[in-house]
Amino acid sequence: MIQTMIHWFLSLIYGPGTLFLEHAERAHLVAVGFGILLAVSLLRAGMLRRMTQLGVLVTTCAWVLFGLDEQKMQGQGYNIRADYFFKWPVLLAITFIAIVFVVRDLMASKSICVDPANKR
Repeated sequence: MIQTMIHWFLSLIYGPGTLFLEHAERAHLVAVGFGILLAVSLLRAGMLRRMTQLGVLVTTCAWVLFGLDEQKMQGQGYNIRADYFFKWPVLLAITFIAIVFVVRDLMASKSICVDPANKR
């Protein structure tokens, strides 16, 4: 029972990461997506808070670094990746937190814009 739960938890955490192992271009695509989100939020004043923009910037940089490291590992022919067990959970946590902050800010800005006459 405990082994099954641990296996399920580990596959939940590390399963999505296998999409990016040996595919640095996919990590760079995620970085481009966060970069576009950051650029749009900077162009549209008030879309996201400054702290959220900083979080998106950190997430973009983290994905770029992950992609560059993945390219380096590919080029050297490494196939046993112990570093993945440390990097992936951190990258996943940073990404999840950035997405939560972006959604929170977008929901807050929508609720303000929906009915500006409603002043509570």
